[in-house]
Amino acid sequence: MTDEERELLIKSLDSDLSPEERFILDRALQQSAELQAEKAHLLNLRRSLKSEAAKTFHQGFEDRVMARIQHETEAALTNSLFHIFRPVAVAAVLLIVITVSINVFSSDHLSIESILTLSDISPDEAFNPFVDLARE
Repeated sequence: MTDEERELLIKSLDSDLSPEERFILDRALQQSAELQAEKAHLLNLRRSLKSEAAKTFHQGFEDRVMARIQHETEAALTNSLFHIFRPVAVAAVLLIVITVSINVFSSDHLSIESILTLSDISPDEAFNPFVDLARE
């Protein structure tokens, strides 16, 4: 049995052969017991695979699997972002507390403007490059 004859045998199981290919395969099958055994083996293998056909899943299985994957991916993303930004959030809160404390202790009176160090400046003055923003 040659590789060409084996390829023709496999091709014959899946599709139609041309008359010339059919003649070559039939002649090879008559002359080679090994090729006949190979054909019988392939046919038995195909029959056994067909009898062991996969059972189908219930309707909506794919949607349920994809929804679960998406849910777990989103949960993993949320957890990883939480763990990454936790130190940043703690540092930001500490910075805010320190800044507010400095502003409260450096001001003469207690008010929201003094805590946030807001000054009476109009939007025109804030965006005008010629206005000196340093006030005492």
